[in-house]
Amino acid sequence: MTIRNATIEDLPCLRELFLDTITHVNTLDYSVEEAQDWASCRDPIERWQKLFNEHTFWLCEFENKIAGFISINDFGFINSLFINKEFLRQGIAKKLLQTIEKYAIQNNIEELTAEASITAKPFFEKQGFGVEAEQLRQANKLKLKNFKVKKKMLMVFPTLNTRRLSLIEIKENHLDDLFEIFSDPETMTFYDCFPHQNKEVETLELILRHQKRTVDGNGIRWGITLNESEKIIGTIGLMYNPTKNCANLGYDLNRKYWNQGIISKKKFIE
Repeated sequence: MTIRNATIEDLPCLRELFLDTITHVNTLDYSVEEAQDWASCRDPIERWQKLFNEHTFWLCEFENKIAGFISINDFGFINSLFINKEFLRQGIAKKLLQTIEKYAIQNNIEELTAEASITAKPFFEKQGFGVEAEQLRQANKLKLKNFKVKKKMLMVFPTLNTRRLSLIEIKENHLDDLFEIFSDPETMTFYDCFPHQNKEVETLELILRHQKRTVDGNGIRWGITLNESEKIIGTIGLMYNPTKNCANLGYDLNRKYWNQGIISKKKFIE
């Protein structure tokens, strides 16, 4: 699976994918008449050329085919997200949206917005978007129902400091520190996974998972450091529990630093 910026040379394929997705996927939620009206927006070509001038497009290539594409303008509006019917439910849309979110953070875009179809609404909600309003929007000749959705982006990761400790953002350059923690069988006794064997696979995946939760708004995880050092000696954070509508607190600590009062409430308040 490869994600790259789309170019004007990709336009014919993107227009065909747009047409094919609407007529084969969105017809589950829209009438044939509505889908045909929406699909007619594939023409004229000048409309798409204008979109390319005003938006940044990415596409996903999978098995030598274009599996989907997405676009965003400078104000954070996601104009397009269409997935090839052959590649539905394979994580393509999520990968494309993650690309958009990284782009937004890099370009100081504070929130993402979209007008989600009935079909796309559950996907956007699952990715942390809130529904602002239901509306009727002009397609070609008809007005179709869709939903205004929005997601706030975390622009600057919050760093917390006490007299003894600092809580910092966990990044890829902390790989060795986290592997030291998560490869220790005793530290991992109460975790729901085995001690890490390969830092380039398991530990890196853990770091990326923490980063994604922050971007998605589903949680946040800090690295714990002593003020005189940049070494991460543990992690602590919150993860949203949608079933109970609450956040779960979790933490871990390098065994070398156990029984020093680092995780105790009193020491964190200090």
